[in-house]
Amino acid sequence: MSNASDFVIENSALLRGVLSKYIGDGGDVVIPDNVRSIGGGAFSGCKSLTSITIPDSVHSIGWKAFSGCKNLSTITIPSSVESISGLAFEDCVGLTSITIPHSVRYIDETAFRNCKALADRHGFLILHGMLFGYFGNASDVTIPDSVDTIGAEAFKNCKNLASIKIPDSVTSISDEALSNGSNLPKMILSVTAGSFVTKLFRYSDALRIDIPDISALPAKFRICAALCFAEDGGNATDPRYESHSKYLKANSGKIAEIAVQNLPLLTLLCREGWIKAKDIEAYTDAVQKTGDAEKIAMILDYQTKKLTAKQKEKVVRKKEKQEDTVFERAVVRMDQEDISGLNFALAGKLVTFKDQKELKKFIEDRGGKLLSAMSANVDFLIMNKAAGNSEKKKQAEELRIEIITEQQFNEKVGRNFWIYPDGTLFKYIGAGGDVTIPDNVTTIGEAAFENCKNLIAVTIPDSVKTIGKLAFHDCKKLKAVTIGKNTTIGYGAFTGCKGLTDKQGFVIVRGVLYNYYGKASSITIPECVTIIEDSAFADCESLTVVTIGGNITTIGIRAFAGCKNLATVNIEHGVTTIDYRAFSVCKSLTAVNIDSSVNTISGYAFQGSKHVTIHAPAGSYAETYAKENNIPFIAE
Repeated sequence: MSNASDFVIENSALLRGVLSKYIGDGGDVVIPDNVRSIGGGAFSGCKSLTSITIPDSVHSIGWKAFSGCKNLSTITIPSSVESISGLAFEDCVGLTSITIPHSVRYIDETAFRNCKALADRHGFLILHGMLFGYFGNASDVTIPDSVDTIGAEAFKNCKNLASIKIPDSVTSISDEALSNGSNLPKMILSVTAGSFVTKLFRYSDALRIDIPDISALPAKFRICAALCFAEDGGNATDPRYESHSKYLKANSGKIAEIAVQNLPLLTLLCREGWIKAKDIEAYTDAVQKTGDAEKIAMILDYQTKKLTAKQKEKVVRKKEKQEDTVFERAVVRMDQEDISGLNFALAGKLVTFKDQKELKKFIEDRGGKLLSAMSANVDFLIMNKAAGNSEKKKQAEELRIEIITEQQFNEKVGRNFWIYPDGTLFKYIGAGGDVTIPDNVTTIGEAAFENCKNLIAVTIPDSVKTIGKLAFHDCKKLKAVTIGKNTTIGYGAFTGCKGLTDKQGFVIVRGVLYNYYGKASSITIPECVTIIEDSAFADCESLTVVTIGGNITTIGIRAFAGCKNLATVNIEHGVTTIDYRAFSVCKSLTAVNIDSSVNTISGYAFQGSKHVTIHAPAGSYAETYAKENNIPFIAE
């Protein structure tokens, strides 16, 4: 039996009735009736603990409360308990039985990490409808119908998994459930809708998501499902996948741009003859943009082999025109400089041209010549560094012929911008400096200028309506940006642009705060900021106090993650959302003052910030959040 002296119970104004530490000898322990909360780590590592009796006075079980209690075998949670925090029973390897009443409203997804003995005979650890973990060895797993939620670590370290079948009962899946799966290539759903569908497709690059019937899926997800079907080798003769065939046949024209970017899908459409004659022109235009000879040839072949004689008549003239340009990129280049009379030679591989044939045509269209052999008639030898000490280089040096890199050639002829006919600038290959985007550009593509080391200033005309994500990422010397008022800027467009740092250390473009490079310990976010970009202050060691207000509504994902010296955060009126892991792993964070305007806080917002106390108005959303997540709260 336990004695009162075995327990350290806090009774301050803030921590009234919190059992902060058990210092007894273990065995069968009965917690005193005056305990309202079992604090973080209270019994952590107590290997001698064999059983625990929790009184009805307890409302919450804290972080790592019973972590590592390896000999604890059974436990009954009383109906007074409302929440069980993260890692509460981590590594309780001897725990074979636990009773959890319906009064428990919140159980952290990591609460039963490595509690293998709680798993059923099939290897599933399921409590309160949540799948906490799978400890079996099967390669193909079917989740039981009793599961409605798949937790964050459900498939962590499951090396043998080949596929998982999810039943209709599942309505929610954790953000990290699939990212923690080691080598899982396929996810099979027997459902056609659910709140977790968006999250599943978020991982579609790593997973093959097999949904036999896609007809009931929201329209925006059907193409994702069709892509997965194609990449899995899509068997169009299998009656189970009839909905995929119907969707692809009916929408072949609408998905042309997507299909030509995905070889398995394009192959499936051509193989099954699902591209309609009226849609051939759309596919021809789209595939020309890719510059991919294999895909272009596939569409040309489809035109001649898969269409009926009547359909062929409609496209034969277009085919004749296209065959001559099958290897040319559908790109408008700002490169009409006259190089008449100049002779060039080539040594080594090309980087920005597709091949020697394309370079030759490019030079000849501008009045020059590309010679195959070195002679005194050659004006310039184009040679990238990779060519090394080639024979042509030695000859050029002997003949005193100027050697230029492919980049220098591009500069010489003004070949800086690669622009699609639709106005998308998809690549800048110039030398940098002060750059003005041409007026025929409507979109700056994703990562178009990424890591352009010598870009100093850029002027973006009003014709540009959209700047793609990461467009200028890591252009470290960029110091000036001019942007039209109606231009939409994509995620992370100016992250890493250290040269844009203002006197206070902020990188701010059109109201978006991308990075902080200052050294101040206490800062107030400027009033001109409307958005704090994801990870803007991540791992900033100088910060101790931050005040966030002004016109900001959302504190972005991992915005202040890893700020190990950050102690106080003041979130003023106007902010409504604290996003995923915004203040995670802030080891010194003790006080977060939250205004009543905040109405959304991610469950992982303060993950790993173990000493946080939330200060907010009584009755506010922040108070509810604090109680549900077992975070100390003080009413202001």
